[in-house]
Amino acid sequence: MWVFVVAIAITAYCIYAYLTNRSKQARDGEFVGGGGGSGSADANSNADEKKKPRISFYFGSQTGTAEGFASELAENGDEDAFEIRTIDMEDLVPDEDLAEDAVSVFIVATYVRAA
Repeated sequence: MWVFVVAIAITAYCIYAYLTNRSKQARDGEFVGGGGGSGSADANSNADEKKKPRISFYFGSQTGTAEGFASELAENGDEDAFEIRTIDMEDLVPDEDLAEDAVSVFIVATYVRAA
């Protein structure tokens, strides 16, 4: 059981570090616009017109634990740099949803009642 908790914690930290690093780069102008870095108004308007990469947190839960965790991760993401969403895995349409995601994160929590 503790192995799963540690795995989830490590995954959450990696996602958090990735999102904060990307948002810091976006604010510093390191990757926005993809070239030149001139900082002109045209470069900024082109960056705004580009579609933001989408990060989806898919959750599956019996008690709401995974849903809460997915929501917390999504709230901590940088919505200026990414399109972030949470989706119940019951509503997942793989051909449509996964094809559009830059990053797909699956969070599943369940329990077994001991007899």
